[in-house]
Amino acid sequence: MPKGAKVMWNRTGLTVVFSFCFLILGATQPQAIILDMPFGLLYYITDRLGMWQPGLLWVQHHRLLAIVCFFGCPILVSTILGYLIARISYKIWSEGERRSKVYTIVFLIAIFGLILTVRVEPASYFVSYYGYWTANY
Repeated sequence: MPKGAKVMWNRTGLTVVFSFCFLILGATQPQAIILDMPFGLLYYITDRLGMWQPGLLWVQHHRLLAIVCFFGCPILVSTILGYLIARISYKIWSEGERRSKVYTIVFLIAIFGLILTVRVEPASYFVSYYGYWTANY
């Protein structure tokens, strides 16, 4: 396998793993504002445009929009975040310095630590995936 193909698969694998981790963390940790706010951004935009109403009737009348808000935005945000983290960590890892692998591990610990330590009360602010989700279902 050519070296470029191996690098691509390494980056793609890291992107999938990080994206899945961010998606699971965002779904299970509504207190983590760094993930909850971008996940709920599409709900907030539809709310500002006057298309969102609390309750299950909104979901029946705007089925496609509800699916995109519920699944599309979290998947898109976690994929973009996973790609950026994988790209940055791969660049740090492949620096060639003696301590580059340690710097990569410290970077990943800092990212996950930042996501898990910046916390608020669930649904306590106006752009909240958890807040919109609980209002709908």
